[in-house]
Amino acid sequence: MIAVRHALLEEYEAASSLSWRIFGPVFAATDAREVVHAVTNLREGGELVVAVEDAILVGLAVYLPPEQASGRDQAVISLLGVDACCRRRGAGRHLVDACVTLARSDGSATLAITVPDSLAEAAAFLADLGLQPAGAALSVFGTPARTWQRSVR
Repeated sequence: MIAVRHALLEEYEAASSLSWRIFGPVFAATDAREVVHAVTNLREGGELVVAVEDAILVGLAVYLPPEQASGRDQAVISLLGVDACCRRRGAGRHLVDACVTLARSDGSATLAITVPDSLAEAAAFLADLGLQPAGAALSVFGTPARTWQRSVR
């Protein structure tokens, strides 16, 4: 069974390693590794939420409340990933649900996440959860990306 909760301090290193296993193949830029580790270690703020199965970290989300994300009433998931060996078992859905709950408690109107266009499965997953493409195309480490969002009210 998958449990989703705030990360324990001793899990941050494992979460950082997991984040690079998930995102390393996606981003070719040389500085991407340091940025992914910085996000996972909350150097820019936020909350680290983890999915755990049988005492093993299988997924993570970094949630930013509106005051840290945009200054408006939009919360952001700055990083969301599930280990490839553990996908399609509900961890990603539970992580997004936890971020929706956090966003509601923070008074956010919407929750947003930016995803590389090359991750078609991620886009389909987000659409299944009620997120929709919002705004123009972006570039994340030289990779085309799009922001997805949904209402949390």
